[in-house]
Amino acid sequence: MLGGEGDVMSCIDVSVAFLQAEEYGEDEMKRYVSLTAYRGARKHYFQLLGPTYGQRSAPRAWYNTLSKWLVDEMGYIQSQNDTCVYYHPDTRHTVVVWVDFLCVWI
Repeated sequence: MLGGEGDVMSCIDVSVAFLQAEEYGEDEMKRYVSLTAYRGARKHYFQLLGPTYGQRSAPRAWYNTLSKWLVDEMGYIQSQNDTCVYYHPDTRHTVVVWVDFLCVWI
Protein backbone atom coordinates (compact mmCIF):
# COMPACT_ATOMS: atom_id res chain seq x y z
CA MET A 1 0.00 0.00 0.00
CA LEU A 2 1.35 3.43 -0.89
CA GLY A 3 1.81 6.13 1.70
CA GLY A 4 2.66 3.80 4.55
CA GLU A 5 5.25 4.56 7.17
CA GLY A 6 8.76 3.94 5.86
CA ASP A 7 7.85 4.27 2.18
CA VAL A 8 10.36 6.15 0.04
CA MET A 9 9.34 8.02 -3.09
CA SER A 10 11.78 9.04 -5.79
CA CYS A 11 10.83 11.00 -8.91
CA ILE A 12 12.70 11.77 -12.10
CA ASP A 13 11.95 13.88 -15.15
CA VAL A 14 13.43 12.09 -18.17
CA SER A 15 14.69 15.07 -20.17
CA VAL A 16 15.26 13.20 -23.44
CA ALA A 17 12.43 10.70 -23.02
CA PHE A 18 10.89 11.02 -26.47
CA LEU A 19 14.27 10.49 -28.12
CA GLN A 20 14.52 7.13 -26.30
CA ALA A 21 11.45 5.71 -28.03
CA GLU A 22 11.88 2.90 -30.51
CA GLU A 23 12.33 3.76 -34.17
CA TYR A 24 9.33 3.89 -36.49
CA GLY A 25 8.31 0.53 -37.93
CA GLU A 26 8.25 -0.39 -41.59
CA ASP A 27 4.44 -0.34 -41.58
CA GLU A 28 4.23 3.21 -40.18
CA MET A 29 3.89 6.40 -42.21
CA LYS A 30 7.21 8.01 -43.16
CA ARG A 31 7.90 11.38 -41.51
CA TYR A 32 10.19 14.13 -42.79
CA VAL A 33 11.60 17.46 -41.61
CA SER A 34 12.99 20.24 -43.76
CA LEU A 35 15.98 22.50 -43.20
CA THR A 36 16.90 25.71 -44.98
CA ALA A 37 20.44 26.76 -44.03
CA TYR A 38 19.88 30.44 -44.86
CA ARG A 39 17.40 32.62 -46.71
CA GLY A 40 17.37 31.75 -50.38
CA ALA A 41 19.20 28.46 -49.86
CA ARG A 42 17.88 25.19 -51.17
CA LYS A 43 15.66 23.22 -48.78
CA HIS A 44 16.97 19.88 -47.57
CA TYR A 45 14.59 17.13 -46.44
CA PHE A 46 15.47 14.47 -43.89
CA GLN A 47 13.51 11.34 -42.99
CA LEU A 48 13.03 10.87 -39.25
CA LEU A 49 13.96 7.46 -37.88
CA GLY A 50 11.95 7.93 -34.68
CA PRO A 51 9.87 10.45 -32.75
CA THR A 52 11.10 13.85 -31.60
CA TYR A 53 9.65 16.49 -29.29
CA GLY A 54 6.79 18.40 -30.85
CA GLN A 55 5.31 15.49 -32.77
CA ARG A 56 1.86 14.37 -31.72
CA SER A 57 2.93 10.72 -31.89
CA ALA A 58 6.03 11.17 -29.69
CA PRO A 59 4.42 10.72 -26.23
CA ARG A 60 2.64 7.52 -27.30
CA ALA A 61 5.83 6.07 -28.83
CA TRP A 62 7.77 6.84 -25.63
CA TYR A 63 5.04 5.30 -23.46
CA ASN A 64 4.91 2.13 -25.58
CA THR A 65 8.70 1.73 -25.40
CA LEU A 66 8.80 2.34 -21.63
CA SER A 67 5.82 0.07 -20.95
CA LYS A 68 7.33 -2.79 -22.95
CA TRP A 69 10.64 -2.43 -21.09
CA LEU A 70 9.00 -2.33 -17.63
CA VAL A 71 6.80 -5.38 -18.29
CA ASP A 72 8.98 -7.58 -20.52
CA GLU A 73 12.45 -6.89 -19.18
CA MET A 74 12.01 -5.61 -15.63
CA GLY A 75 9.15 -7.90 -14.57
CA TYR A 76 6.59 -5.25 -13.57
CA ILE A 77 2.86 -5.87 -13.83
CA GLN A 78 0.69 -3.17 -15.37
CA SER A 79 -2.29 -2.10 -13.28
CA GLN A 80 -5.72 -3.07 -14.61
CA ASN A 81 -7.31 0.12 -13.22
CA ASP A 82 -4.69 2.65 -14.36
CA THR A 83 -2.37 1.75 -17.23
CA CYS A 84 0.23 4.28 -16.05
CA VAL A 85 0.85 2.38 -12.79
CA TYR A 86 3.20 -0.62 -12.63
CA TYR A 87 3.84 -2.94 -9.68
CA HIS A 88 6.73 -5.38 -9.17
CA PRO A 89 5.55 -8.53 -7.35
CA ASP A 90 8.97 -9.43 -5.88
CA THR A 91 10.41 -6.06 -4.86
CA ARG A 92 6.99 -4.46 -4.18
CA HIS A 93 8.15 -1.31 -6.00
CA THR A 94 5.47 0.79 -7.66
CA VAL A 95 6.21 2.96 -10.70
CA VAL A 96 3.86 5.73 -11.83
CA VAL A 97 4.36 7.23 -15.32
CA TRP A 98 3.15 10.74 -16.21
CA VAL A 99 4.27 11.70 -19.75
CA ASP A 100 8.09 11.84 -19.26
CA PHE A 101 7.99 11.95 -15.46
CA LEU A 102 8.48 8.78 -13.39
CA CYS A 103 7.81 8.27 -9.67
CA VAL A 104 8.88 5.13 -7.80
CA TRP A 105 7.67 4.00 -4.37
CA ILE A 106 10.07 1.65 -2.63
